Amino acid sequence: MEKLIENKSGDSPLVLSMPHSGLMDPKNLPEPIKDNYKTDERGIESTIKGADYAVPDITNFHLQNEHSRVSTNLPRVCLDVNRSIDEVDGISVEGGGEPGHANGLIWWAPLEKIDKFDIPEEEQNNRLRRRLLENPLLKRPYTKQEFQEILSFAYNPYIEAINLKIREALEKHGLAVLLDLHTLPGNEVSVVQPINAYFAKEEAVRGRNPGEMPDLILITNEGKSCHPKISEIITETFEKAGLIVAPGKGPFKGDHGSTALYADPAEGKHVVGMEFVGHDIEKGRTRGEITLSSEQKAIRYIRSVYNKMFSRLANLKKQNLPWKKGLL
Repeated sequence: MEKLIENKSGDSPLVLSMPHSGLMDPKNLPEPIKDNYKTDERGIESTIKGADYAVPDITNFHLQNEHSRVSTNLPRVCLDVNRSIDEVDGISVEGGGEPGHANGLIWWAPLEKIDKFDIPEEEQNNRLRRRLLENPLLKRPYTKQEFQEILSFAYNPYIEAINLKIREALEKHGLAVLLDLHTLPGNEVSVVQPINAYFAKEEAVRGRNPGEMPDLILITNEGKSCHPKISEIITETFEKAGLIVAPGKGPFKGDHGSTALYADPAEGKHVVGMEFVGHDIEKGRTRGEITLSSEQKAIRYIRSVYNKMFSRLANLKKQNLPWKKGLL
């Protein structure tokens, strides 16, 4: 089996996590995933649509040797290590209940894109829901035994690696700052209910107003997952570089995923999700195309901003982040 989880230890209090950038060739998927995931054109495109494929380039992830790093090579659609194990339903796992986690731990629906709503939005959502239910990405639900097997080699090792890096940082520095690194297509994202399937609308205008999208969405579960100083440093670094930062709301609030799985600021465990919006970087993503070029001037500039932010956060000390009961 091709190695799935990569993890490296660093000397700073930072732990960098890259949970959604796996682009393993579908031909090399481990069993039982390979046997059950549909590797037709739609399935292969979905592995790209679900991947934050610009993250390694804009963050220089694999060369951040000073900081601890954890990443997975498995496509997010096959198993999302940034979800809790109860985010499954009967379409993904036998006995999982009514469809409600189309893009949960195991994706059975692709990221669809709808440019125009020629009919009322509610009816459009109903049609999309029916279409997704009729043609899931999986041939059948995984058996409970298969599900446990997948967790054993693809999910549990990632969670264990993150927790280990957090413990190491706490032992060395008295604090750990976990940064969950993501990218997001430059499109407004909506959710089809009640199956909780993401879909992308037309490309959004860059800005701060309703209907527009910033350059960076900061996910902190409304400030509960990290000390305010950490959010301030990230926001200040990006804003000074001429980039727009906004707090996460709706599906980007942070009440699930890493900010819910690992955060405990009172114990020195600070977690921030960072969704960089690829307005000019991942333009082909919603079409299932990888269009990124590491030579783009924009990527080099964004990389410099991330490097500056990493450096500032790495210099934080435990005494910089006093946490009192009722701080938030």
